[in-house]
Amino acid sequence: MVHQAQPRHSTAHTKRLTRCVALASIYAASDLVQGGFSSISRALADLSRNLRYVEAGILLVMMWLFVRYRIALGRNRLGVMIGYSSGWV
Repeated sequence: MVHQAQPRHSTAHTKRLTRCVALASIYAASDLVQGGFSSISRALADLSRNLRYVEAGILLVMMWLFVRYRIALGRNRLGVMIGYSSGWV
């Protein structure tokens, strides 16, 4: 029987990621309210920019984990990394 190691702090990482996305969304919403609901496109552009920073952080953490734990890049993992990085090209 093959045992696959599970991350010890997966719920903590999920909570941290949820907080980052929530903070980016709240920041964009506050910009929208402060502008008097007149610049929805600007608020969405700010949200998109902030979520790109979150994506970049996730990509860097993934790359670090792949190198740190010597995880082989299969088709699925490589596809996820290409998908995340395609927004930055």
